[in-house]
Amino acid sequence: MNTRTSLHAIGWALCFAGSLCSNAGIFVDTTPGTAAPPGTLGGYSMGGFPVDLTPEGTMINALAPPLLAPVAGNLTFNAAVEHDIIGSYWATWSHGYAGDVYAYYGQDSQLLMMLPAGTMAFSLYVEPNIFSTFEFEVDSGAAVATLNIDGYAGAKYVGFYSDDPLQPLQYVYVKQTTLSSDGFAVGEFMINVVPEPQTWGLVAGLGLAVLGVARRFRR
Repeated sequence: MNTRTSLHAIGWALCFAGSLCSNAGIFVDTTPGTAAPPGTLGGYSMGGFPVDLTPEGTMINALAPPLLAPVAGNLTFNAAVEHDIIGSYWATWSHGYAGDVYAYYGQDSQLLMMLPAGTMAFSLYVEPNIFSTFEFEVDSGAAVATLNIDGYAGAKYVGFYSDDPLQPLQYVYVKQTTLSSDGFAVGEFMINVVPEPQTWGLVAGLGLAVLGVARRFRR
């Protein structure tokens, strides 16, 4: 079994183990395209991963999620990826983003990312290394996105979410399906988070306002 086949087999084994393949509760959203990521996905509030303090060029295998994410464990990669910063080690991205990304230069052109336990929504951007357009498949079990992505300032958004709390997301699998782009980068990760206190205050305030209107109507 070659590396490409074995990685996909691992993904689908996880899918079957979690009953994700037969569960219609896993969804994919690619509507932002190259635009900035939305603050919500599938009804979940989303938060970005912390700034990576490792030196640029460091090879890493895992990233810690934001503190407000109600998950356990780290985002982990099946192979080491290179920490790059847009405009330096990695030349371009999209929508003005200038932060951390993670480059993978393996000849198998595929990367498996295991998500923290309890992840209900997760999004990322993908961009090929060569300044041309390449096809990618990005999946999380039952949901698959096929995208044509431009290597020059064309990083594209892919978001996955589950509407069933008993069926959290388990992994994201990125595979380049056309001629080799000499590697690709993933980054600008976001994950479901607990809304910050001021957000809860706004929600509570709106609830009280609606209650007040209801009471006035009852009078």
